[in-house]
Amino acid sequence: MEASNLYRHVLGITDVGVHKVKGLSDLLQDHYPHISLQYRAERVEAVLEQDAKFICAADAIVIALGDETLELWLNQFFGSQRPRLHAWLDPLGIGGHVLGTGIGGEAGCFRCLFERDEQLGLYNKASFANRGQTFQRSIAGCSGTFAPFAGVDADRTALEAARLVARILTGKETENVLVSWFGYPDEFLEAGFTLSTRAELFQPGDCKRIKDFATRECPHCCG
Repeated sequence: MEASNLYRHVLGITDVGVHKVKGLSDLLQDHYPHISLQYRAERVEAVLEQDAKFICAADAIVIALGDETLELWLNQFFGSQRPRLHAWLDPLGIGGHVLGTGIGGEAGCFRCLFERDEQLGLYNKASFANRGQTFQRSIAGCSGTFAPFAGVDADRTALEAARLVARILTGKETENVLVSWFGYPDEFLEAGFTLSTRAELFQPGDCKRIKDFATRECPHCCG
């Protein structure tokens, strides 16, 4: 945890210099003393290689890393048989997304959301931001750069993720689903960025669920 994380992270000033997983574990234990927690202060790839059961034995897995390359790798690793959520935010408060996949072994996964541009490579077609733009800022955030968003945007996306994972665990969500919420794009547009075609289908405040996002030729869940 670094000081530059404070405005967009649930942890506070007392956790600066502490591993985020330890800080989160302590925070949850303080709020909910009846729960039992375990954590590993290691990269997820290392944990899966050394002790995959630590993660794979879970009833549901939540992936909220902000690293599309790593999330695509995890999506392929877990396949269509492991219930999980992918949660991520678009920059500058224009929205957030939660994907529930691996539900019932059906097609429709994180990789299905990506298309390949001949010049730009893979891009996430669920995004409200038009492809080919650079949003990274370097205020010593995660690994030196980060996509700008506010804590309130993370809270909104976390709320949608909590609702969805609860529905999965209680058997009320039986199909893969993508939940997207759209915020106010004023700051985004004033900064000179452009919205995607998908964003034109939303009004500020909208939250929509779609289930027909599976790609027939997806190499991860249909290949």
